[in-house]
Amino acid sequence: MVIIPVYTSALVIIPVYTSALVIIPVYTSTLVIIPVYTSALVIIPVYTSTLVIIPVYTSSLVIIPVYTSTLVIIPVYTSSLVIIPVYTSTLVIIPVYTSTLVIIPVYTSTLVIIPVYTSTLVIIPVYTSTLVIIPVFCGWVIHITAGSDLHNSFMIDFRMLFPSAIDALFMQWPNCFEKIMTYGEEQVDWKQLLYFDGNLKTNDQKSKAAIHILPLLIPPGMKWKEGRKGPSKHATIDDACLSFVQVEKIGTNIPACLEVVKKTQPFLLALGKQEDPERVFVIIERQTVVCSSLLEGLDLF
Repeated sequence: MVIIPVYTSALVIIPVYTSALVIIPVYTSTLVIIPVYTSALVIIPVYTSTLVIIPVYTSSLVIIPVYTSTLVIIPVYTSSLVIIPVYTSTLVIIPVYTSTLVIIPVYTSTLVIIPVYTSTLVIIPVYTSTLVIIPVFCGWVIHITAGSDLHNSFMIDFRMLFPSAIDALFMQWPNCFEKIMTYGEEQVDWKQLLYFDGNLKTNDQKSKAAIHILPLLIPPGMKWKEGRKGPSKHATIDDACLSFVQVEKIGTNIPACLEVVKKTQPFLLALGKQEDPERVFVIIERQTVVCSSLLEGLDLF
């Protein structure tokens, strides 16, 4: 059974081979290319889109609704179940290969790029985001972004426990970070201790630098050595800084990075420049919680 209504489109190319059920309605699109091969069930509604390219091969079930998008490219290969709703997005690129279950709802986003390879389970809800790039490779993975269940559960629990403090850090931080910067410059040579060689041109960059300065203003505690019942020695300033915010380069393999992490307490992982990281995570027991900023990460942990 194949049902493919196509209306008012400049170019539509839809080859469909050896499928039990394929339903592909396409309306008011300039270019739509949807090859579908050897699939049991494929349902792909596409409305009011300029360019949609969706190759689907050897899949049991693929459901991909795409609405009001300028460009959507979603290749799906050799998957048992893939459900990818995409709404009101300018650019969405979601390659999914050799996965058992992938569920990726994406709403009201400017750019979303989510490659998913050789994963047993991947659930990535993304809501109201300007840029989300989430590569997931090789493993049993549940990757959760801002706007999704784990992130919201932290906020909901905190709001219920401390209703008067939910926005305290965000409200007070603009008046605090300049005092932290001033105090830090008086007490320590923070640029040398943090190996900082950037420039603080904006208040936003100064605000982020103030977060890095915080562990320098607090005396380091004791460092626990694996295999001992008690602390072995005082932690160094570098130990204190790494236990607070760990900065890595863009492109760092996060799963490989977390494999060598020995500390069990939560800490911030920032990818990019110290004063302007591009991605921020709270790391809890080697699990990542995506944050929109260093300040949000500081608020979470």
